[in-house]
Amino acid sequence: MNVEGNGVTNVTSIDLRETLNDIINNFKISPESLSKITGVEKDLILDFANGKNDDLWYNNPASARIDIFNLIMLLSRQSQSIEDNERVMAVIQTLNHLFGISFETIALYANLNTEDVERFIHEPGSISIDKRFKLAVSSLFLHYICKQPEKSV
Repeated sequence: MNVEGNGVTNVTSIDLRETLNDIINNFKISPESLSKITGVEKDLILDFANGKNDDLWYNNPASARIDIFNLIMLLSRQSQSIEDNERVMAVIQTLNHLFGISFETIALYANLNTEDVERFIHEPGSISIDKRFKLAVSSLFLHYICKQPEKSV
């Protein structure tokens, strides 16, 4: 990734096409799945991956480009360097900061004490693997529920 003098990342220097192909070919996430995740048509994803056009990046609104870029980066090999405990901490912090879900609520869903969640946030290794597993499963479940798109009635 290239950061220019003004601190702005030059997105064109990141090989999105190569990274996308790595996700499709090596991590086996199909263009159909990527389409469902992003809302971008499967054919547009395939054409971009195959070098037929740059529409995936340039012909989408800025917010969609950020979403596509973030998804590609999250699914890339670079994300494998993030430890599991860090991932769970990030989910818990998102639940807490973005959705206002308290540590107490997270603990209740995990059948743990609030202190266990607080200790995990400060030092992941301070709670047993069994508690970390319960915390991870419950946190991911809550995050999934919170991230569900609104359904029209």
